Amino acid sequence: MRGIGSGLLCPVTFTGAYVGPSILAYRLGGLPLVCGMTVFAGFVEAACAPFLRRLRRLFPAEMAGLVVLLVGIVIGSLAVRDIGQLFAAGSDERIWTAIAVTFGTMTVLAVWGRQLLSLLAVLGGILAGIIYACVVGLLTPSALIGLTSDPIIAPPPIGRFGVGFDATLVLPFAVAAIATATKAAGVVGLALTAPNGKATQDRWTVSRGVFADGLTTAIAGFLGTTGLNTSPSSVAVVLATRVSNRRVAIVIGAILMLFSFSPPLSHALALLPRPIVAATMLFTGCLVLSNGLQMITARGLDNRKSLTVGMALFAALAVEAHAALFSGAPAWLDQFTGSSLVLGTTVAMTLNLLFRAGAWQRRTLTLQTTEFAGSAQKVGTLLAAPLALPAIEQPLRELIESISTTGRVTGPVKLVLRYDAYSARVHVSYQGSLPALVIERHEAVTAFVRRHGLDRLRGRVASNCRRKRTNATPVCAAAIST
Repeated sequence: MRGIGSGLLCPVTFTGAYVGPSILAYRLGGLPLVCGMTVFAGFVEAACAPFLRRLRRLFPAEMAGLVVLLVGIVIGSLAVRDIGQLFAAGSDERIWTAIAVTFGTMTVLAVWGRQLLSLLAVLGGILAGIIYACVVGLLTPSALIGLTSDPIIAPPPIGRFGVGFDATLVLPFAVAAIATATKAAGVVGLALTAPNGKATQDRWTVSRGVFADGLTTAIAGFLGTTGLNTSPSSVAVVLATRVSNRRVAIVIGAILMLFSFSPPLSHALALLPRPIVAATMLFTGCLVLSNGLQMITARGLDNRKSLTVGMALFAALAVEAHAALFSGAPAWLDQFTGSSLVLGTTVAMTLNLLFRAGAWQRRTLTLQTTEFAGSAQKVGTLLAAPLALPAIEQPLRELIESISTTGRVTGPVKLVLRYDAYSARVHVSYQGSLPALVIERHEAVTAFVRRHGLDRLRGRVASNCRRKRTNATPVCAAAIST
């Protein structure tokens, strides 16, 4: 469908971001509430798609990495709790061995296996665990007898649970939706490099991809399952193999739909012994956690970022390790303290907004009309600042060239630069007329903005100079934002 989706090979999978909120929803209203809040979260993520560039201050790279890290902690803690419950039920060496065989096989394939074997590490570990479970009696043929009563082919029970809604769960699912939107934006941006291996910036492609990601989560809720999100590991396979044709996604979808119409297959997956499931979750949690750490440390951490990440991580760990710590908290805090992901993300968002104070910096430059020919060097000096500013240098030079040739400038041109770690704004003011670059038809301006990955390009004439009774040369201004 035109306008929906990134047009890239970017498969989705079930995400751990909704695990904590879904557990809260299940405790309050069962599966109907889980499905209904998943639909709500999908619509929230889709609604965030057009505003991703404005949300980047709320969710910078280290914040997205923190979310992935917290998802890994949630998955790992669930695995550890499941293992603890298995051992609490009784001492059985078969359980220890099944966990060791499954986790050990995954580790060996992932660390020492060649490229194809490392990609199949999880599947290989599960198969090894199943074989061992069958040998020692953890998985017996009697457990599979029930599969014979299932029809070989049958349509899946779509929407059998219905949908519910609870206002007290709005915040946890909204926070999880914003987190998944940020993750989806990063994964789609990574998928953009697949065709030629070079990083490209296309905010509209990313926005459409995030919108489609949220839409699939909403559809998943309506169909009676949990939320989805783009899969970094799947995109990693795309980058490794250079197979980026999106027709592959059609084949993948057809295979999964074929499996969904086979009840014995889905029921067999549900019969996996708990030790195998716990070991698989533990292995997956390690990989997700390491990906989060890489995203956090990809850019330098100053004191602001270090405090934000550290406090959010400690808050999340407090929920996982000392849940009783919040037993005496007011009831309205339950929507925050019920999930480590929600509490950690909320703390990080709050501190990130608080530490924004004083982050903006300002520079000015004045160009005389005789200096237009050599303005490139001075513009380069003005933009000699870290991070986001190189992206604005070329469009600013084109704007100055358009002003010098078509702006009929009668005085000095003043450039005011305001920037922080995530964006930059340049305001150009002078006496004259608006340049052709600004007053051209809307399609040309849109093409200029998209070509340089800008947020906007605007031009205006000062209101006090529009009056017919004044003979003064109009004061014009143009602004570029990233």
